[in-house]
Amino acid sequence: MNAKISAKTPTKDSLLKVGRSWKILSLTVIVLLSLGLAAVVYGQLEDNATLAGSLQAPSDSLRGFAFLMLLTVGYLVGKSFSTGRDQNRLIEHLLEEEAIARALRLNPITQFHHPDVCRDILAREANHAARLQAPLTILELTFADFWKLSHNQESRPFAEGLIQQLKRVCRPIDTLLRWSADSFLLVFPEVSKSEFPAIRSRIYQELSQWCEQNRDSSSRAELLWRTFTSDNLAASGDVLLQTQRLLEEQERSAKAAANPTPLPSRRAKSVGLSLTLQVQGRDQQDNSFQESVVTERVATDRIWFILNKNLAENALLTIASPDGAFQHAATVIGKVKRGEDCLVEARFDRPPENWVVR
Repeated sequence: MNAKISAKTPTKDSLLKVGRSWKILSLTVIVLLSLGLAAVVYGQLEDNATLAGSLQAPSDSLRGFAFLMLLTVGYLVGKSFSTGRDQNRLIEHLLEEEAIARALRLNPITQFHHPDVCRDILAREANHAARLQAPLTILELTFADFWKLSHNQESRPFAEGLIQQLKRVCRPIDTLLRWSADSFLLVFPEVSKSEFPAIRSRIYQELSQWCEQNRDSSSRAELLWRTFTSDNLAASGDVLLQTQRLLEEQERSAKAAANPTPLPSRRAKSVGLSLTLQVQGRDQQDNSFQESVVTERVATDRIWFILNKNLAENALLTIASPDGAFQHAATVIGKVKRGEDCLVEARFDRPPENWVVR
């Protein structure tokens, strides 16, 4: 007889239910044994005249003993609640680690990593880098039409071999995620921006050589990549959105370098207006900054202000008012040198509501 065995993934509710059942069973056994023992002792000592008198007219020592027992019961109840909270934290931690471990065992050919799992894995790597005060480098590898290759029976062995090759070029501490249908995300902890070009060159050479040796006309894959190095992902809130934003920033910078955007005409609708704003961002050395600036001119979707920072073209900025009335993302689209000062032109990704210029 063939028996079919299926393994169910434990959940928080199931683990708590098992623990609660054992606790109720243990308390029931303790209460029954205590009642039985008390009945036996009372039956043996009920003929004692001294004990009978003490029970009819309780002394101070007997009252103290009863009060001590009440304190003991209260302590045990409070300890039970605190232990329950600690168990909940431990169960949540174990389930999170199990979800991450289970996700890392997924088959990248047919299963994508869920965004929540990507967020947990990236947050864990970012927190680890923050504790060690070490950099974190993320590389996105894109293979054109990889989704078609992985679902085609003829080219499927090539796709499976490509994923195995990706795992070989990674270190044991690195992480490989299926980022999208045609791309993978490689997370390299403790790798700085100066160290990564050599690693990227090695990965590109090994993958290109493997593709040349194994591909044919039906399984041709074009390799593209985007990369960035950051050390503050743990403090950025939603690490998944921050990662996507940094990748998009790198892509916009590459496109801007290939097709530079001309500066807008001076006849663009703008007015001379001084506004005090807070500007946050990162310079070309990947150092974060927060400065208070005063605008020189204001238009419907952009502002001009003096900022003496070494900013890259198409760098992302966060512009907010001092009172917190608004906070919007902006992109640097132009810089003009004025002696020792630098006039920066930043365009809002989305024009603020109730802006001073409409």
